[in-house]
Parts: sequence; structure tokens; C-alpha cells
Amino acid sequence: MDRIYTIIVTYNAMQWIARSLRSCEQPERVIVVDNNSSDTTTSFIKETFPQVILLPQQENLGFGAANNIGIAYALAQGASHVFLMNQDVYIEPHTISNLLAVQEQRPSFGVVSPIHLNGSGEALDAMFGSYAMANSALFVAALRKASEVKKIYKVPFVNAAAWLVSKACLETVGGFDPYFFHYGEDENYCQRLKYHGFEIGISPTAFVQHDRPQQIKRKKKLFSDRYFHAYKKLMGLKYANVNNPLAPNFLASEKRKIKQRILKERLKLNAVGVKGYQKQLQLLMDIEKGIVDSWNTNREQGPHYLNT
Repeated sequence: MDRIYTIIVTYNAMQWIARSLRSCEQPERVIVVDNNSSDTTTSFIKETFPQVILLPQQENLGFGAANNIGIAYALAQGASHVFLMNQDVYIEPHTISNLLAVQEQRPSFGVVSPIHLNGSGEALDAMFGSYAMANSALFVAALRKASEVKKIYKVPFVNAAAWLVSKACLETVGGFDPYFFHYGEDENYCQRLKYHGFEIGISPTAFVQHDRPQQIKRKKKLFSDRYFHAYKKLMGLKYANVNNPLAPNFLASEKRKIKQRILKERLKLNAVGVKGYQKQLQLLMDIEKGIVDSWNTNREQGPHYLNT
């Protein structure tokens, strides 16, 4: 018998949480993992949605690690599937049952995503639209001819704002890699899905609304905090990619490139450049072991990161 738990990671979620939780059909099977919100999120949930399973944390664990706590709890309760949704997502009627039906017919799809609409439900979420159009031209074309719409469309990636994940997938691939604190964890997970023989799909019969502002890509200032955060994410996605059997071996090449940049900046008498690239080199050396450990761990089957 199917037993589905919905998992929501919250952090200062008062703007969305009431509508988000009301959209959930079975509140007694909703797990909220709160990342130490400083607003009234947890007290509001306790008072207004007492059926919800609330797991408050003492610190902000990030998206992936907090989801792992919720997933582990759900599996311990006998979950056959988990539905991961962002705090600013609202589920439209029958979405989870439609996703479940598709996944049961096609169990090779470890992750099945609904279509992500914007907050008003009047158009595609902008970022989701870019994934769908880039990853599956057939998916976009089929939506224009309802008679030709398939039950599921295979894609290499879809963001984890709304994922139905099977127990079989979780027990084989594991949870989110703790190397990624926030952003990149879903891309890494999709890499691991592919390696372990699972597929990722979008179901055109299921919908959620993702109530977030239009995201604008801002250029990262060289050596800013955003620059180094993005660099750490990029190194993890590039060198912890389990689909590349030699990925960790290329870390030495990455270090050589940075050392060459340091030398060039010294020759130009650019002290700022020297200091910046030295910091980048130190960051790479600090994360190198984590990347290699991640690559080694994620190539093995098992419920990694879920033994919390």
C-alpha cells in the first residue's frame, strides 16, 4: 500500500506557509523540517496545523541536510514515497496521485516532477520553463497538442522544488549530499540518479504553483562571497560527478591552473589578484577531500546521508 509523506523545509516561511500547508491533502503526513526560523513559522504551524509533524532544528542546516532529516523520518514511518516541496510551493488538486500513478507505471523514474507554474498559476515558472525547453523540445511541442501529450517526459534535470521520489530510489541513491549546503544539491542528485540507472521525468498531468519572484542572474563580482560560494558549488558538480570515472583526478589540474593565475597576477604586480586567487586555491584545497569522499560514497548503492 502506498504511503506518501510530504516534506517541506522551512526558513522564515510565514509569507507562504499557510497556503502551502492548506494545499496538502493529508496534513497528518506532512513533515516540516524548520531550519531555525527567526520569525513565527514554528509557533504558527503548532497552533494552526497541529496535525503536521514538525521537526524544528537548532541551526540552519541548509536545504539538503534538512530534507534528509525529513526523508529519514518518513522512511522510518514506512513511507513508500516522499514528495519534496519548497515552502513557497502550492500543490494543485490530484497532483501527487497523478505523479504516483505515473511513477508506479514507470518505476525506472526515481524522480517525477509536476509542471511548475508561477505563483498566480497563469504561466510556467520562469526557471522551470528554461529547464523544460532546454531539456526536452518534445515536451514543449507536445503541450501545444493535448492529444499528443505523453504521461511522462524524460529530462536530465529538474529543480527539486517539487519532486516525488520513490523509496527504491532513496534506498539506492540515498539522500542529498551534505557537501552542498544550498544550491547544487538537486543537480548533484540528478547526476547520481543517472549513474545508478534511474531516470528523471516531468508529468504534464500534475501541477504546482511556485510562488517566487522572477529570478535575475546577477554577475558575480570577482572574489566576492557570492563568487566563492558559486565556485565551491561548481567544483562539487564538476569533480564529484559520479558519471565521470576520472573526475577527482582532475582536481590536480584545477590547482595548477589557479597557481598559474597567481603567478600571472604577481608578474602584473596585482596584489588584489594574487590575494584573491590564493584564497581560491586555499578553498579548493579545503574542499578537495570532501569532493573525493563524495565521489567515492555516491558511486556505491545505499541510503547514504539518511542515517540521521
